[in-house]
Amino acid sequence: MKEKARKLLLAMMLVVLLLPTLASVSAQEELPREETVIVSSAWGPPSGWNPLLPDACYGYQLMYPKLYLYSPFTDEWIPYAAESYKWVDKYTIQIKIRDEAKWWDGVPVTAEDVKYSLELGKKYVVAMYTPLWDYIESVEVIDDKTVQIATSEDKLNYFQLFSVLTGPIILPKHVWENYEAEYGDKITTDFRNDNPDEIVGAGPYRLKSWTETVYYYERVDDWWGKDIFGVPRPKYLSHPDMKDNMAAALAFESGDLDMMTHFTPEIWKMWEEKGLARRTYYAHPPYYVGGGVTFLWINYESKPLDDPAVRRAIAYALPIDEMIEKAYYNYGTKAVAVPIIHTSAAAALIDQDLIDQHGWEYNVDKAKEILDSAGIVDTDGDGIREMPDGTPLSGFTIQVPYGWTDWMMMCDMIATSLGEIGGLVYRRKTGTL
Repeated sequence: MKEKARKLLLAMMLVVLLLPTLASVSAQEELPREETVIVSSAWGPPSGWNPLLPDACYGYQLMYPKLYLYSPFTDEWIPYAAESYKWVDKYTIQIKIRDEAKWWDGVPVTAEDVKYSLELGKKYVVAMYTPLWDYIESVEVIDDKTVQIATSEDKLNYFQLFSVLTGPIILPKHVWENYEAEYGDKITTDFRNDNPDEIVGAGPYRLKSWTETVYYYERVDDWWGKDIFGVPRPKYLSHPDMKDNMAAALAFESGDLDMMTHFTPEIWKMWEEKGLARRTYYAHPPYYVGGGVTFLWINYESKPLDDPAVRRAIAYALPIDEMIEKAYYNYGTKAVAVPIIHTSAAAALIDQDLIDQHGWEYNVDKAKEILDSAGIVDTDGDGIREMPDGTPLSGFTIQVPYGWTDWMMMCDMIATSLGEIGGLVYRRKTGTL
């Protein structure tokens, strides 16, 4: 029982460890330090706790349940609001919801809640729900505690179908249908869900109070899952606003932060040279457990990036190992040429023969050869290649969030690398994700 509780609560913390100015609703609070974990994962004033917002505040996942949680350490599906699932046929999966699962107002978590939540993605554009409908055909309520999700031959993708289990959070239909009636289509933009007294969740923490610079969660001691998973040890979670990565690093080093997800150069020096009781998941490179793949997103509709030869040349021109070493301080590993996070649990899924056949390595000469073969050459001697129609291989703009110092350095390295093969790139370091 204790091990199950530890796994669930660890997984929940990992989930939350992925803005307009609002009026504050509470003064900054003084909480018992020995009962409070101070965490920082983002900066800027809180945008709100509406999960339909694209930039909802850190920690909302602690208030709203998922059906399952996934552990990348063990490749394990951990039942949360769900109790079990079974395949009805190759296209259909049934999910049984725990009898114990209840919202904070005492109303049971039901199959109607699951259906309602998923179908929000058909009515509105919501990152958490809408993409799922490319892979599922229908959601059907079998009974109060059983929901059935079906796909089809045209949409069949088992990985994406399983993402229904671990991706979306579940919202209480009896509460949110009232918000829908009030806000209509603007429920994904204007509704902030920022009144702690009105939030109805089903997780082990609730929003206690917030200001423009800090917000607090308080443990729900009568949480429905306490007899199954136990209760988290911290009574309170505090999330202060950090100006940037450097401010977060200094706060972590001084003990003003207990946990953080901000980038900190040479973090190993905190324990190796300064003897501080600070730790990352590993005490050696890559220091952190991979939680995702960092992509260079390319606009295929923008010329000359619509040309496959240009994109292939970019791939060969990027010194990924050097970028990881210099910009990431070895906080990561080079991604394989398939969309799989290279953890020990996922290693068995990686087809090395496929990677050897279709992958690539850093090779500037190969990048230049690709461009030469495509007729993309420097015709006027200015150091910038021209496309066959005379358009310069320039005008690219890379945008990364300002303050994300690791990504900002990568931005510079990418621009420099593409300049070496005859491309001109502009850097833009602004905005937030």
